[in-house]
Amino acid sequence: MISHRDGHSAENSLSAGADHGGEKNAIQAIGSTLTYLQRMTLKAALGLAAAEDDDGKAAGAGQTITRQQVRELLGLIEEVGAEREALLRFFKIKAFAELPARRFRQALVMLNARKGRA
Repeated sequence: MISHRDGHSAENSLSAGADHGGEKNAIQAIGSTLTYLQRMTLKAALGLAAAEDDDGKAAGAGQTITRQQVRELLGLIEEVGAEREALLRFFKIKAFAELPARRFRQALVMLNARKGRA
């Protein structure tokens, strides 16, 4: 609800289910939906239109792994005989240089687990 000091008010509401896309846990899924709905209801209440709205994608870009980490992954992939293409598909990237830094440890754990089975 938005109200003016002279008494005019406008009210709107939107609802949606939790956003389970990506790698969100249950709380993050709710928070993502809440943030999105807050932004959209404010825009609707004020009659605003965004020239460009990337739906928050730029905010979530984050850091990618370093060149040294890419070399480390590639060496480990070769060592354990893992399929590069399968890993790229799993992480939804086109090249290992695009791997988010926050997922580097996960990649190492996966590859080292395979190393233990070899």
